[in-house]
Amino acid sequence: MFITVPARLPPRNGTEVSMKKTTFGLSLALVLVCGAGAFAQDEDPVSDNKWHSLFGSTHKKIAKEAINRINKGAYPDIEAAKDELRSGAASESGHADFWRDNGGNPKALWGNGDKKNQGGVLGNYKALNPEAAYHALGVICHLTQDMTVPAHAANIKHLSSEALEEYADFAGKIGQVPEIASSKLPYEYYQIAQDETRSRLSSWLNPDTGRQFWLPSPLAPKLGQDTTFGPRGDYGGGKDTYAFWQGGSNNGHGAASNRIMITRFPEICSERLGTAAGYTKAVMESASRLLPPLVKDLEVYPNVVTPGGKVKISFTALDNRTRDIRCSVRVTGPGGQEVYRVEGMAALEKIKPAPFNSSNNDSSAVVELFPESFMLNRRLSVELDGRKLTEGKYTVEVQLTDEDGNTIPADVNADSVRENNSRTGLSVVNVIPESPSSPAW
Repeated sequence: MFITVPARLPPRNGTEVSMKKTTFGLSLALVLVCGAGAFAQDEDPVSDNKWHSLFGSTHKKIAKEAINRINKGAYPDIEAAKDELRSGAASESGHADFWRDNGGNPKALWGNGDKKNQGGVLGNYKALNPEAAYHALGVICHLTQDMTVPAHAANIKHLSSEALEEYADFAGKIGQVPEIASSKLPYEYYQIAQDETRSRLSSWLNPDTGRQFWLPSPLAPKLGQDTTFGPRGDYGGGKDTYAFWQGGSNNGHGAASNRIMITRFPEICSERLGTAAGYTKAVMESASRLLPPLVKDLEVYPNVVTPGGKVKISFTALDNRTRDIRCSVRVTGPGGQEVYRVEGMAALEKIKPAPFNSSNNDSSAVVELFPESFMLNRRLSVELDGRKLTEGKYTVEVQLTDEDGNTIPADVNADSVRENNSRTGLSVVNVIPESPSSPAW
């Protein structure tokens, strides 16, 4: 049976097992402009819903729109990590070469990252670094959003100047946001969005010239194959004619420039922005459901005992999304034979550390729960009856399963982060050494 340590919250419905999880708040943001350095500030649109190039980030606006549409109760981590998600969505770090590449490698970012995003999503998350994990998830959203931009999907070289992207930032309005099923892997939406955009290229025509605004290369790979590093497309007629700048007052909003951006086809931009928000939402929801539960600070005290001695096993259970966690503590002896197992359910909570009571020097009520602002968590313990143990070396292993069916990955025990280990040792000896190397309780 699991006991919460310390019992700062009353048991639920009289049960002795209670755990809860803290949610990560994901926030994704999209700047439809490849050269997004000038659009780094994060301010809301003005009252008429115009986005100005010097006062906001389109990638962030799209991420914000997606986050606002996500059920906070079902995906609490998205709300908790919204700042990290939006920051990642505004980042151009997913492009291997900012000036050359129209896309990147979202699959690598979902795993252990790349040179610019070391640790990626899963690597940082399992290492108890959720801020970096959700930032990397935001970068995946950025790349996916880019694939809803015709010039990106057609692999047209445009550096930092592209008419639809500039118009989106200056005066774009998010159109209808499609409901896209979040049943795929987070990085798979990159190719899905690219294919959807490529399939629409022939329908976006300039009626004055009869040419497509965006032309794929005749040598472009077929749908389902990534065009990111393939042959270059081009603008119809060799010129970008979707929108243009015109002198004016900038609608009285006091932008640095006197010019305004004009297009006869604002509905294309609006539809693309809405589609980008739909894919961003799907990426976030998919990732949230796939992140596994974790253990922090697994302790066995004492870790050296004589036969018959009692042992206390304690750990903090963490999860990003689901409240109810199935817990299993297993002890195996020489040869892998199981000698002890206890299982049960725990309801995770978002617990804030109690203040240290200096009057009685009592620190037992203070438990550092990491990361407190992101994850549902609870400190749990179970007492092992040492009468089942004979002399020898034993392995204590904790396994958690969340409501999405995720379990603690085995590789957490192989990394350099000791705090996230789900496995530790226990020794049973006939004579206790004078100075056992037991952890402080």
